Amino acid sequence: MPSTRDEIIEVATQLVMKKGFNAMSYTDISNKLNIKNAAIHYYFPTKEDLGKQLMINQQENVKALILDLNERKISELDQLKSLIDIYSGILDGQMICPIGSMGSDILTLPESIKLEVIKDYEQVLNWLTEILESGRKKEVFNFSGEAKTKAFVIFNSLISGVLVARITNSVSFKKAIDQVILELISKN
Repeated sequence: MPSTRDEIIEVATQLVMKKGFNAMSYTDISNKLNIKNAAIHYYFPTKEDLGKQLMINQQENVKALILDLNERKISELDQLKSLIDIYSGILDGQMICPIGSMGSDILTLPESIKLEVIKDYEQVLNWLTEILESGRKKEVFNFSGEAKTKAFVIFNSLISGVLVARITNSVSFKKAIDQVILELISKN
């Protein structure tokens, strides 16, 4: 059974992904969990403390995913598909990824949260870069230029694609991401 602290983090993460960090309040969390705001303040005295912990949790989740995929020796293409599946799931839930959500509020976030958002972004970007570099060496992927630049394009397409798909539709997102994979695996 999850602790109250874990439940707070889970609900806060869902709210950030639904409506954004600045729009989320302790009252939103307490109403969902049927607890008093004081209970949230006990674990997270300030909203900054909570926001920072949300991003740290995201980093830990990504680390665990990468470790799991590597331990199971999942191919580069399937690792890329795993990342895409995460974003497809986020879109299916009519949400925004935590990085995209927090990123949209970046100019108004406290410095401690900004640093964690940047760490989270860079962690995923570096993982995607490694996937692309390794996949290109094994001739699974074919692309020109630096792997980090390609990773930047793909990752930003995932983040922005989810945002735009909320306006348009998820079919457009799927088509765009399918095109990205097709271009990566084509042998030209």
